[in-house]
Amino acid sequence: MATISGTQFANRLIADLAPLASVDHESGRVSFSGGGQFDEQRMLLFDLIKFGGQIPNEDAMAIARDAMFAAAATSPGLTLAGFVGEVTRLEREYLSRRPSRHVFLTQISIDAKASLPRMLQDGVTISFPPSVPKRFLETRQQVLDHAAHSLYVDPPKRYRWLRASVSAKSFIAAGDSALEAIEFRVALLNLGVNRQTGIRWSSGKRAPVNSIALAPLHTLHRPSGALSSETWWYEPNYVAPLDLESRKITSAIEFSESAISRLRRLPYAGDFKDWVRYYGRALGESDWAVSFILLWQALESATGTSRAKYESTVRRASFLFDDVEYSKQVLDSLRNCRNEIVHAQNDPTGLETRLYMLKRYVEAVLVFHLRHASDFDTVDEAGQFLDLPASTKELGKRLRLIEKAANFRGL
Repeated sequence: MATISGTQFANRLIADLAPLASVDHESGRVSFSGGGQFDEQRMLLFDLIKFGGQIPNEDAMAIARDAMFAAAATSPGLTLAGFVGEVTRLEREYLSRRPSRHVFLTQISIDAKASLPRMLQDGVTISFPPSVPKRFLETRQQVLDHAAHSLYVDPPKRYRWLRASVSAKSFIAAGDSALEAIEFRVALLNLGVNRQTGIRWSSGKRAPVNSIALAPLHTLHRPSGALSSETWWYEPNYVAPLDLESRKITSAIEFSESAISRLRRLPYAGDFKDWVRYYGRALGESDWAVSFILLWQALESATGTSRAKYESTVRRASFLFDDVEYSKQVLDSLRNCRNEIVHAQNDPTGLETRLYMLKRYVEAVLVFHLRHASDFDTVDEAGQFLDLPASTKELGKRLRLIEKAANFRGL
C-alpha cells in the first residue's frame, strides 16, 4: 500500500496544485494549467510517495500522474486523501497484472566468431544469436528511424546480436529488467578482460577502458517480433563504435562463469552486482576524468566506505596488497587526483596512467569479495576484516588479547 512521507509538505503541494486543475464537465477530462509550476510541484509530490511493491520508477511516475488526474476529477476535487487513495488503487491494479513475455534486442562489440554461452541472470535469459528473424529487423528498423536524432553518430555495423528474453508486468519493467541484467553481465565480462591489462598509453581520441559495449539503441518486442512499445532505450554517451573484442573474450567468459558460481555463495550478492555495474559504467566512459570520478566511487562502494572518511577507503583497499605502505601512498596520490578533477575541474597530468592504477585497486577489491564469498555474512563484516592491521606482529598481539578475553569470559 502506498504511503506519503512529509504529510505537511504534501498538503502544501496539493493546495498549490488543486487550483490549477480544471474539469470539462461534458467529457469529464481533467487538465492542469501552470506550466513549469505544475511540473515542479508534481515532481516534488511524486518524490514523497513510498510504494508498497516493487515498481519501476517510470511506471511509478505514471501511476502518480494518473492518480492526480483521477483525484482531480472527483468531488470535492484534488485532495491529499483522494490522491493517496487513487495511488493505492492504481498500485494494486499494477501489482495484480500477469507478467507478459518480451524480447529485448540490441548488439554488442564482441567478434561474431567468438563462442558465447547462453546466460541466465535474475530471471532474464541472454543469448547471442548469429542472426535475428526478419520480422524483428523490420520493426526494429522503424524505431531506429525515429530514434536517429538521439544519436551523435551512426550505430555500429559489425556488432553481433544480443537477445534477452524477459517477463514483466509492463514494457517499462521488461526493458529495465533486461537492461539491468545485461549491464551486469557485460560489466563482468569487461572485468574479466580488463584484469588482463595493467597499463595503457594512447594518443589521439580518447577511448574507454572497456572493450565490450552495447550498441547505442535497444528495442523491445513481443515474441512475435511486433514492437512491445515504440519507446527505445539508448546510450547517451555513445560517440563511436569500438573494435570488436576477440582476443581476450575466451578467458573473460571463463572468469565470468566462475564469478557467477561464487556469487551464489555470497550473502550480499545484490551489493556486489551494483559494484560491478558501477565499475562497468565508470570504465565505459571515454572522458577519463568522468571515468576516474566514477571509478573512485566504485572503490568506496566496494570497500563499504561511501559514507566514511577517505582514510578508511585507503586503509581497506591497501590491506589486500603485500606492500601495504606503498599502496597507501599510491591511493593517497589517486585521491588527490580525484580531488583535483572535482574541485579544480582540471585533468591531472598522466590521467590515463592514473586511471589504470585506480582500476587495479577496484579490481582487487571486487575479486577479494568473490574469492571469499562464503567467509563474511555482510558488507560490514568484510569491511571489519579489511580494517585489521596488516602487520603480522600486530595481528599476533590482537589475537592474544582476544584469546585472553575469551578465557576471561569462560569461552
